[in-house]
Amino acid sequence: EYLIIGECGAGEIKFPKVNKLSNTLITNEKLYEIMPKVVIGREGSFQENRLGTKQELKEIGIEPFIFYSAGPNSTLEDFYKDLKNLGKVLGKEDIINNSIKKLKDSYNRLENKKKLKKAVFISSVGDTLGVVGSGGILKDLLLKTDISNLIENKADNYFKISWEFILDNEIDIIYILSKDEEESQNKYDQLRNSKLLNQKKAMLKNEVYFLNYFDIAPNIKFLDVIENLNTTNLKRLSI
Repeated sequence: EYLIIGECGAGEIKFPKVNKLSNTLITNEKLYEIMPKVVIGREGSFQENRLGTKQELKEIGIEPFIFYSAGPNSTLEDFYKDLKNLGKVLGKEDIINNSIKKLKDSYNRLENKKKLKKAVFISSVGDTLGVVGSGGILKDLLLKTDISNLIENKADNYFKISWEFILDNEIDIIYILSKDEEESQNKYDQLRNSKLLNQKKAMLKNEVYFLNYFDIAPNIKFLDVIENLNTTNLKRLSI
C-alpha cells in the first residue's frame, strides 16, 4: 500500500490506505502531474483521448500495465498470468508467485459441481435487461458451484438481452450487480415494479441477492466469492 500513489475509476468505493484520486478515470494531464512509475488499468484506458497510448506513457517514463484478465472472455489462467507479469514489473516475483500457487492449489481442490440452479446476473433494468454472460472469470467461479448462468452468450460479458428470452426460461436465483447494497435494492425495486419476472421462482421465493461488481472481476478474493455463492452467504434483497 505504501507504494500506491492513488486509485481512480472505482466510483465512490474507497479502499483503506489508498488515496482516492477520482471517482472516474483521471485525465492524462493529471497523470502527468503525479507521474507514477507504473499505471495499472484496463486496455481501453490506454488510448490517446484517455490516459495516452502505451508508447506515449513509456516515452515520459511511466510504465503502463494492462490487466488483460479484465476482458469479457478472460479466464482465471489469464488472471494468474497478469499477476505474474505484475510481479515482474514491481520486483515482487517471489511473493506474487507464491500467492498464485496458493490460489491455484485452493481452486483446484474444489470439486466441479453438478448444476442444480439456473441464475441470472443482472446489471441494469430497463427496456431490456443488462446481464452478465458466461464470459470472464465468472464462468470459472461457477464451475465450483451448483449454479449455471442462464445467459450463455460468450461473445460479450455485459450485454442487453430481451425480456422475452428471460420470460421463456425458469430462474431459480437472481443476482443483482451493483456498487453497493442500496443501488442493488433500487434495481430490485425497479425489477419488481416491472412485474415481468414476478412469477418466476426466484422472485416468488425471494432468492434475489446483492453481488458487488468487484466480486466477478479479477481479484484475489475469488475463493471467498465461490464460497459465498455456494452458501448464499450474500445480502438477500428485501421485498
